[in-house]
Amino acid sequence: MAMIFQYNKDIKEAQKNSAHSDGNKKETAIEREIQEIWEKLRDSLLAEGFRIEEQPSRDESISGLLNSTKEEHIKDFEQHYHLADKIALAQHDMSLAVELYKHSVSTLHTLGLASKEEQCDYVAAWYSMFLSCAQELQHGAVLWQESCHAKVHDLVISEGANWFVALGEIYRVARLLHLSLQYFKPWVLADPGMFSKMLACWDSCINAWTSGLETALKTVVDSNHLAAPAGKALLESIISINELEVANFQHCLANNELTCRLTLLPTGLLQGGKVVVWNGNHYFVKVANFWANRVSSDPPRLSLVHISSMDSTSNSCLPC
Repeated sequence: MAMIFQYNKDIKEAQKNSAHSDGNKKETAIEREIQEIWEKLRDSLLAEGFRIEEQPSRDESISGLLNSTKEEHIKDFEQHYHLADKIALAQHDMSLAVELYKHSVSTLHTLGLASKEEQCDYVAAWYSMFLSCAQELQHGAVLWQESCHAKVHDLVISEGANWFVALGEIYRVARLLHLSLQYFKPWVLADPGMFSKMLACWDSCINAWTSGLETALKTVVDSNHLAAPAGKALLESIISINELEVANFQHCLANNELTCRLTLLPTGLLQGGKVVVWNGNHYFVKVANFWANRVSSDPPRLSLVHISSMDSTSNSCLPC
């Protein structure tokens, strides 16, 4: 916040000096954005009873931020985002200062969606599923590769087409979990060591898929097997998920659309995805099936977290 304050002060000084000289200096877009951010911060501070003049200086704030990046619970955030480097550079770069401000607002908003205990429960559930996905897909990829080396893959497809469709369903579950990981990344980063574990599982899923399972499923689709139509619909669904970006389903969250209790993703996100009610909560059918078959026969014990668009943070007063 002190950084934004100082930049705004510098801009005001520059405008004042310009008015006393030729008056031709034009305000840039980033300068306007800095001023708009500061006005919101100032209004929030005043509304909460803070005195602007009592805020720490920019140097004190920067020093405090740099020291905080060394704390254990911030370690994964620092490693992933290189916060210390960006904070140091932002002292001399308005655009980077704005980027850091927006990032802090987004991150704190996400962290504020649930308690620490609730976040850990979700992260643990996602990791359990990710780990099972990786193990199943790796096993399937090895069997497919062995069948190809033995030149019996056509026989394997004819007799095991449904199995490869089932593996494709597991890969689709992994892709949905990856979307949850992207959207709720601050939850995972706040759980030391968990981000690297989940990424390792995700890499294993990707490697298994690209090492033969995708080819196997496409072979099923191109065959005359009864599983071909289901395989085709599944491939199309996977492709549609591949093309999704977190920002593209912000409007779904903003409109309070129904979400899957386990992934916390909008149920309308999945092309052709069916929803089931289990123990009073809504789930993607395949996600619920995977949990029941691979993780636990009991429903996941997760708190109901109200998810809203990050656009709601635009008026937040947050330290930056």
